Parts: sequence; structure tokens; C-alpha cells
Amino acid sequence: APFGEFFEKFLFYRGIGNFELPLQLSAAAGDRYELTNTGAEPIRSLFLVTAHEGKVRFASVDGIKPGERLRLNQSKDDSTVEALGEAVVAALMEEKLYEKEARAMVKTWQESWFGEEGTRLFYMLPQSVTDELLPLTIDPVPDETVRVMVGRLEIMRPEDEARVTALVQQSAKDRAAAQELRSQNSEAPQYKL
Repeated sequence: APFGEFFEKFLFYRGIGNFELPLQLSAAAGDRYELTNTGAEPIRSLFLVTAHEGKVRFASVDGIKPGERLRLNQSKDDSTVEALGEAVVAALMEEKLYEKEARAMVKTWQESWFGEEGTRLFYMLPQSVTDELLPLTIDPVPDETVRVMVGRLEIMRPEDEARVTALVQQSAKDRAAAQELRSQNSEAPQYKL
């Protein structure tokens, strides 16, 4: 282990929580979505991301006001995880994070948050919401504390839901047919030679 005194300028934590957040997202067909901010504060830097068959598409929105409802359209153009990462780094820096910290956070999301199959919305919560949900006390009190909570909201597109429903229905039919075949085979007379 290294020896000496150490000074840490930033810390970040990645975890899961169970609390109400101020955004509601609903999907319509054709990569169209409706986003509503039910909270009392604006939410900045939102990214609608779709990863499908190794390709990434994303649309960014600068913000949504309290009580506002926006219609979002997913980008039709393929992009890259790297381009998405750079856009999120820039948004994190707008929230006053250090560039090194922003890049370290994004690096942890490259494969999972950015590359996993599906559609999701990433967004930066106001620091007051972060402070309320995750109180923090530091002693001695630092000159400055900047906290950014990035939310991740998963959503299933109607076309994906239809595909999954069809797969489940086909699987149920296949299981029923296999069960029937086993039942018929067990009822057939058995002859030994």
C-alpha cells in the first residue's frame, strides 16, 4: 500500500435507491415519448438513449421546467457510446463537477448504462433534491460541496413490449404442445422386446 498523506478532491457513489423522483416518461410508437416534470424545480441535462443490436442513438434536452410536459423524439441517427459519453461529461461539468470526476463517472457507465440493450432516460437532478434524498455531513466543513445525482429511468417501447409479449405467448404454446406430446407418449402402450 502507498504511504503518505492523501487529499481527495472528489468522491462519487453509484447505487440504487427507492424513492419518488419528479419525472414521468411514457412511450408511444415510433420512438416518440412524453416527459412530464411533476417536481417543483427544473431538471437540466436529459438524455434519451436507445441501445439496440450494438448501435446507440440518443437525443439530448437542455431541461424541463416544473409542471412542464415535453414531447421527445429519439434521434434517427446512429451514434456511438463515446459520443454519448462526451455529451454527458459536458453536462456533468455544467453541473460544476471537475472534468476528471465527470470522466470517471461516465467511464463506469460506458458498458452498462450506455451499452445495455433498451431505452432509458438519464437526467441531472437539482442539488437540493440530492441533498434532501441523501443528506451529507462533512467535518470539517469544506469550502465548497458540489453534488450531482444522475437519475436513470428505464422504459419499454411499445414495439419492444409487443415483441416480448409475442415471445412469451409462443413460449407458452410451445410448452403446452410439449406437455401434450409427453402426455400422449406416457399413455401409449409400452412393449419390451
